[in-house]
Amino acid sequence: MEATKSLHMDENTNQAIYCYMCAIDIYIKLKKPTLAASLFYEMATILQKLHQYLEAAQYFARAADLQEKWSAMSAIISCTHAVRCHVRQRDFVKARLLTKRIVRLAARGTDPQDLDDIRIREKPPGGENEVQAQKRQEFLPYPLTSFYTQAVLEARATTFLLHLIQRQYDKAQGSLKHFKATDQGMGKCWYEGMEEFYLTEPTLYSSFCSLLAITKDRDECVAEEVKVELV
Repeated sequence: MEATKSLHMDENTNQAIYCYMCAIDIYIKLKKPTLAASLFYEMATILQKLHQYLEAAQYFARAADLQEKWSAMSAIISCTHAVRCHVRQRDFVKARLLTKRIVRLAARGTDPQDLDDIRIREKPPGGENEVQAQKRQEFLPYPLTSFYTQAVLEARATTFLLHLIQRQYDKAQGSLKHFKATDQGMGKCWYEGMEEFYLTEPTLYSSFCSLLAITKDRDECVAEEVKVELV
């Protein structure tokens, strides 16, 4: 009974995916990538709930490929879901590649579509001088800044933990430098909201250093015990 039920469910899922893909192809041909991306994301979310993490990760990534062209924020959200799916599948290599992509997306995350109030980016009716133009380009609302800051922090923390899980201690140690850096490579995206990050960053850095040291010591102790038993 359970096998029959599972078979019907797989058939229904495949049919649903086929319908989604047909609709996506139509939107792409009509040059409507935002609608195509939303369908990829919707399909991936359903597959994730069905615990089909491999397929879900693939479609989240395809959604991000389209979203990246018009909204870094949307692409980051899709990539984050894809990372979770890859971790569920224990595909840590692909998960790490996506965390790097999230950091890159956050670094250029100043898309007008993502701003809470894009009117600041519009030129005033009477024109603007050089200083006003620079201020308009550098403006970034607090909520958006906070989102990209958190995205980078989570992505780099995930990268460190993935290295640790795989016992790649040298790479884990190397990734810690990002938490000690002062600007995280974000450049002009770092304005308001920095105090929130700097309050948590030293604690996170010291905690990860302790975790790395404890894990390495534990593995070394286990290795020594195994050597003694073999002798």
